[in-house]
Amino acid sequence: MDAPLLLTRDPLLLDEVARLAAAAGARPHATDDVAGALRAWSTAPVVLVGVDLAPQLARLGPDRRGQVHVVALDDVGPAGLRTALELGAESVLAVGAAPGRLTEVLTDLGEGRASPGRTIAVVGGSGGAGATTVACALGQVAAAAGTSLVVDLDPLGPGADRVLGLERAAGVRWGSVAETTGRLSSRALREALPRREGLGVLGWAAGRAESLDPGAVREVVSAA
Repeated sequence: MDAPLLLTRDPLLLDEVARLAAAAGARPHATDDVAGALRAWSTAPVVLVGVDLAPQLARLGPDRRGQVHVVALDDVGPAGLRTALELGAESVLAVGAAPGRLTEVLTDLGEGRASPGRTIAVVGGSGGAGATTVACALGQVAAAAGTSLVVDLDPLGPGADRVLGLERAAGVRWGSVAETTGRLSSRALREALPRREGLGVLGWAAGRAESLDPGAVREVVSAA
């Protein structure tokens, strides 16, 4: 099953999820048949369980799996949270109050099946400790086996793009990426950054030294 599975009997919730799914380029398979939903439980890429039918589904005891989300128009309260825990849901999404999170979940479906990735953080104890050099070396080693990305979070450092010899390569830097809002797709990130073969880098424009919004960093790491 390639489409997200949506289980609800609430017409308002159904309409809102369908609207957000359309904006994300996804078309969920909607059903109000709880027993029938179990047939697609293990094969759907994402399972969205309406808070109205979540207790009934939890009583059937479906197998634990990833990418299960309980969806509601508003806050589900303590009872809804308990039911989500019983289902092993990753999150409870209040689509009426905060629609962005559901859009992110569904947008990720368009990126295809992600291959296993590894995130390595390199932190220097002081300036000149060699953190940038080590990070760039790791990025080059990783690029020999597959696609890799070096993300430079130190505006006062030597510049990962300069260490990698990519300071003159075309592509966006933090100044542009940090100004974007909403979901950042992996394809858009890959195509926008300076790169050489399998190695990309996100660094700083010359003369720019500014703080980064944690949300922007989160989106970059998630897309990467």
